[in-house]
Amino acid sequence: MEQQETRREVMLPRREVYPRETMPMRSRQRGPGYGSFDITDAPQDMQTYLMGQLGRRVTAHFVTGGDQVFEVHGLLHKVGRNFLIVWEEETGNSILCDLYSLRFVRVEDGKS
Repeated sequence: MEQQETRREVMLPRREVYPRETMPMRSRQRGPGYGSFDITDAPQDMQTYLMGQLGRRVTAHFVTGGDQVFEVHGLLHKVGRNFLIVWEEETGNSILCDLYSLRFVRVEDGKS
């Protein structure tokens, strides 16, 4: 006897598609004691966060090669799509840094 292959069509629920700027945002709950926060208040990427820190002293940590780590110290001058510029006060030089090798940034709070 010949086996007949049966096919079932599965209907998936339709998903709403929104343009990015009109996408509804949800509030998320943190653990007890923290309250809720709106994700629209938080920076969504590193560049956005760093743009809010322009003019502040930073220490940026970069990884190059296999496991070499080096630091850049100075005032955060500019942030682009894939770079940042740190101005070294001691030398007066500007350093153009690649965001792809950036791992950590320490931002000083300005309190002495």
